[in-house]
Amino acid sequence: IGLPLVAPPAALPPVALCVDPARFGAAILLTSACQDVEEQAESTEDFVGETKSAHLLVPGGEYRHESREMYRTHALHGADLVAEALQAAGVPPARIHHWDYTDGTPGDVSPAEEVKELLGRLPGHMPD
Repeated sequence: IGLPLVAPPAALPPVALCVDPARFGAAILLTSACQDVEEQAESTEDFVGETKSAHLLVPGGEYRHESREMYRTHALHGADLVAEALQAAGVPPARIHHWDYTDGTPGDVSPAEEVKELLGRLPGHMPD
């Protein structure tokens, strides 16, 4: 009713609304394809208990052994999507770290220690 139409902002990924590339120190995207839960369980009872764990989050409900490859594909694709969105928001690729842990990862590699080490190297003017 007489109000001018305001064009919406250019199509920005939602992450662009909350990321300031000048303050953004690093993104750490962790994916894993380590040993199967079923292989680690010593009994069927242990396996069922692990698949219902609150720490094992999978799309569509409970963990299904036969879907393990699909879960991995989704995780890798998700990491790629997040990296692309961050780059579209202006984050330089050198600040985006995707660490993928597999059964072939050396046993002395600790994701927790690697995260601490990277965070310890961030400059003070880039706290995000």
